[in-house]
Amino acid sequence: MGHGTPLWLPEPNENRHLNYRRRGAAIGDVVYFTANGGLDFLFNICLDSDDPINNNNIPEGFSPFRPHLEENDTRRFQEYGEESYLASKSITKEKDRMGPAGLVFVSSASEGAILTMPEGVYSEDLARVSGFDRYLCENLESWYKYVNEVREWGVEMGELHLVTGVHKSKAWGIATFSNEMTTAMDLRMRFKSTDDLSTGRLYSWEYDGVVDSPRTGPTRSQQEAIFQGDDETQHQQFENQCLFVRTVNAAIRRTDAVKNSTTATSIVVVTGSNQQPDLRRSPGGPNPPSPSNSGQSIDVNTPTSEQSSFRLNFSVERNGPSVQKHPSKAINEFLLKEKPNGKIAITHDYHWASLLTKNDLTLPSGEEFVKRLKELCNVIEDENGTISLEYKDPGSNPVNMRERIAAGIENINNLFALQTDDTITCNPKTANKSEMRPYYNNALVTGGCSHDHEAPAYSESE
Repeated sequence: MGHGTPLWLPEPNENRHLNYRRRGAAIGDVVYFTANGGLDFLFNICLDSDDPINNNNIPEGFSPFRPHLEENDTRRFQEYGEESYLASKSITKEKDRMGPAGLVFVSSASEGAILTMPEGVYSEDLARVSGFDRYLCENLESWYKYVNEVREWGVEMGELHLVTGVHKSKAWGIATFSNEMTTAMDLRMRFKSTDDLSTGRLYSWEYDGVVDSPRTGPTRSQQEAIFQGDDETQHQQFENQCLFVRTVNAAIRRTDAVKNSTTATSIVVVTGSNQQPDLRRSPGGPNPPSPSNSGQSIDVNTPTSEQSSFRLNFSVERNGPSVQKHPSKAINEFLLKEKPNGKIAITHDYHWASLLTKNDLTLPSGEEFVKRLKELCNVIEDENGTISLEYKDPGSNPVNMRERIAAGIENINNLFALQTDDTITCNPKTANKSEMRPYYNNALVTGGCSHDHEAPAYSESE
């Protein structure tokens, strides 16, 4: 299935505790998506209050998720091997004439994006999400009270997420390009490892042509910062670079206790790497980390041309300053309308992703999502007022949805713009580099590349 929400800034926030920076994003993190495509970490529900990663920065009355997660509660796989990459369909890989240590990409198209994974990528997902669903319903209001009244971040309802799955690596490279006019000369990009201490990078990009935002990571200085004189870690590479995250999505009905909202609002809970984030940043929210124009890339196993291809189309209409909405928003609002006595609606990434078809060149409207949903699912409500979906035909349950998500290879064009109340536009011919970052993220959101093998399956809430 899809990989989830791609991150333009895979590296952990450098202002967080050393233990967090060495670990990176993980299952159980409560996070906020920054405007420039990174993650801001609040706390982890699986850790005690006084764990160094939480450091007692937790909501009042916080009680960690129990029972403790054991090895059997998660699934971990090597998703890609060395020298792997994901690239737009218009980009081809050529043999590196300068040696075996690099990846060379060529394109004559006007726009495209590449993610390189030089040292492999591992995916980890929660095997059963029902416990996280219950914990979310019980604690969601306290999270917003903490983040807005105690931390004063000014986060709107729908901007906190609970991580249930990740794709992480030791190194990576990201490059995007969008040229107003095609030229007779192809764009050539070379991703390679470097021993040049002056660059401060473990990997770097070389290119002939115009590339908007080449990045690699981690940098040498970032690695040295997490070593901090620890001799045992001096030659260790930490698997702390988060390329994709997945989420569970919830919408809570407005009550007097739920402020900062005029209607039922969407909350996204990260359950793995199959989620598209809402990349908004509230005026009073935290400052996102400053992006660099360079970073590091990762080597991973090279997929086939079909597996490594995805299409990009950055052109979407914009009406005012509003931003894109997560597809679950329209679905969750529909669930709350269907069950007027329900308190909270919960959906998973596979629900909205399973509604996509090969013919979707743009993300369907909220109304179209709901129409398709009615054909596949029943809306149910439990005794606690939790509203969820149940597939009419158990065989339609997309726990394993490679076939449907394979459509993402063909329809990645505008799948980042949910055409509900507001739409957003970003034309690459006029967009500046900072505007391009979220659209790299959105270009990969539905899993523009499929796996060499079956992806870890998601389990329905029980």
